[in-house]
Amino acid sequence: MLGRINSRSPERVGAMLDAALERWGDLAEEERRLDPEADRAPAHRWEDGFPEGGLVLSRISRDLSPEGLSASPSNRWNRDTLWCSKGEVKAMLPELSEVILGPAGPEGIDLQPLADRLAQFALVDDARGQTLPYAPAEIERARLVGRVVEVNGPKVRVELTGSTKASAADTWLLGDNNWTPRRRIPHGVECELLGTATLDLEDRSFEAFELVAVGTRWGRTTFNGRGKDLGPSPIGFHLTLTADRVAPTFASLYGVDWIPRPEVPTWRDSPAESGLERR
Repeated sequence: MLGRINSRSPERVGAMLDAALERWGDLAEEERRLDPEADRAPAHRWEDGFPEGGLVLSRISRDLSPEGLSASPSNRWNRDTLWCSKGEVKAMLPELSEVILGPAGPEGIDLQPLADRLAQFALVDDARGQTLPYAPAEIERARLVGRVVEVNGPKVRVELTGSTKASAADTWLLGDNNWTPRRRIPHGVECELLGTATLDLEDRSFEAFELVAVGTRWGRTTFNGRGKDLGPSPIGFHLTLTADRVAPTFASLYGVDWIPRPEVPTWRDSPAESGLERR
């Protein structure tokens, strides 16, 4: 390790790179090369849990202007991913014989597990920096349903609608883990959801997916760059399918057995087994 910093300051990052390069120049030639016999493979990487055959989404968050589409796009944005396993997707999607054009019953196709994961881990205020996820008990509303608009053999196109609201008080509810903050500050996000998806009900998978979430954020977390900007102010999210194997930021908090966890003595358990109920 020749240098390390966690900063949004270009000057401080540049100084770290200069110092690291100087240390590299001071190394003897033999110190710059790995032993070809050395085993340097990491014992654990979060992307080892990549859900083959499941739902893998790329997510962009962005600050929005109160002026709407007439304003120039904000350069305050961030990206993340969201995962659902093949088994989770299969449990969400109906059998082809159950599909009806228009609402499938009063609720349409129920995508509740995806709505819950979106509200907890994806629709978070990280457009300006690192933020925190929400505990199940902090999810006041999470709903996502699909209305069938076209059936072409096993391929079914649906319109997605829904809404979420997550609100965290000054009490940390996610247990003792690596995300536990030093400061606990009230914050929240509320969104309306709209999108489309194509389901392959023979393969039990999503063939296409695009979702937009637009709403309001308020409060702040320790590192999300809001400072005294407690809001409320508008924020938006865009989610699409991706083949990238980058692990979600909060993969360690999913609390599922299909994502391998590191076997190290100091690792603290995910709070997913805490039994917290949504209020």
